[in-house]
Amino acid sequence: MKSWIEQTQFGWKARVMLAQGRTRSKTFATQREAKAWLRRTVTEITDGSFVAEASGKISLVAWADQWSATTVDLAPGTRNRRISDLRNWILPEFGSRSIGSITQPDVKAWVARMTRDGRNPGSIKLSYQTLAIILRGAVDAELIKRSPCYRVGLPRYERDEMKLLTIAEIVTLAGAIHPRYRALVLLAGTGGLRIGELGALRGRRVDSRHGIVDVVENLALDNGRPVLGPGKTKASKRKVPLPRQTIEALDEHIDTYRVGPDDFVFTSAEGHLLRAYQFRRRYFHPAAEQTGLAPLRPHDLRHSAVSLWIASGANPKVVQTKAGHSSIKVTYDVYGHLFPDFDDRTTRHLEDLWDASKVDNVVPINDRRAN
Repeated sequence: MKSWIEQTQFGWKARVMLAQGRTRSKTFATQREAKAWLRRTVTEITDGSFVAEASGKISLVAWADQWSATTVDLAPGTRNRRISDLRNWILPEFGSRSIGSITQPDVKAWVARMTRDGRNPGSIKLSYQTLAIILRGAVDAELIKRSPCYRVGLPRYERDEMKLLTIAEIVTLAGAIHPRYRALVLLAGTGGLRIGELGALRGRRVDSRHGIVDVVENLALDNGRPVLGPGKTKASKRKVPLPRQTIEALDEHIDTYRVGPDDFVFTSAEGHLLRAYQFRRRYFHPAAEQTGLAPLRPHDLRHSAVSLWIASGANPKVVQTKAGHSSIKVTYDVYGHLFPDFDDRTTRHLEDLWDASKVDNVVPINDRRAN
């Protein structure tokens, strides 16, 4: 690699020649600026962090097309949300801009403008995350050196408060809903399955002998079209032990509706794949109203199951595994407030050990020396 500076009629040009014969150059008004650029560029080329400035000239809309076409690890719902964010919020703001020209102040101003316009804070966060992921991809592709999505303050928002049901309330809801979905409510309320996991459950995945269900697949909607696939995360694939009463309800359901090993356990009344929005509107919400439990979401049954596990004394790692969380951090972020105060429990335990260790035949150290 060779590097040099030469004076031209337009100023001082710094050049770097790579081993393949390719060159990198830039012209500056002063020799000092040219030398600084040359030193920085040689260092970046040497350590592999150099990104040509021309790379960042691709427009965001063009890069978003490339990113979308080459990103294959997104669930259908996540992909649709990213596309919606792009179409409605990101491209109208940055679509015609080159990705290298988008700055951190630009992103901050965009977030601030959406906040002033009264957009939901949670939706703003999702749109910002979409932009950040796409520009992170541009960094990985060596199109830009650094993403402008850093240290951007987002509006604060409160998560929807989870509603936790008791066992008695879960049983009451199961008794009020259409008989076709009684076992579904009990399974969700004691086993913590997500609605997509319930819709994808097949007869052979119910192990009555050992009292477990094997969660393997997930049912999602891709622009209204049902799509079967793997779970939300790798940890979603799991075996969930169930109370005897839930297993009995599942056995009764399988017998009543003649569910075969390869059949879906829960379907629509017409025998089609279970669509979550139809289930909520036709069956779940009316049953919640009838029992006085409204407002209530199907996902609150999952929250209720986890809260019941915690109340029974399950430790965080067991809860993480049974719930299918990707990490213990997710478990603590969502349910940390439900766990007992382990610090207080540890302190009391040490106090009890201390008290139990007090015996009458302990000889003081000074007395031992005297002997």
